Amino acid sequence: MEPSCLPVDGARQDREGKVEPLVTRYFTREGEDVWSTVEWERRDVRAGDFFQADVEVPTTWSDDSIGVVAKLYFATVDGVRETSVRQMIDRVARKI
Repeated sequence: MEPSCLPVDGARQDREGKVEPLVTRYFTREGEDVWSTVEWERRDVRAGDFFQADVEVPTTWSDDSIGVVAKLYFATVDGVRETSVRQMIDRVARKI
């Protein structure tokens, strides 16, 4: 078994035998578009010598928060850099 498929407490197997951990929904409602619960805007990001134009971020985030996330956590794949906090969250959530 691959490590990502090891049973955990409260896990179940689907019809194909794949182990799925049971996770209790807490912050969202079934059928709700989670991205629509956040107000988004595009901003230019500056963090020291780092600059990235037109980054999509939650409106409530400070310039410092955006700078840290864009500079340290946005990925570059095949020469293309992420341009949105949504992209970063999707990428991280799919890995865990």
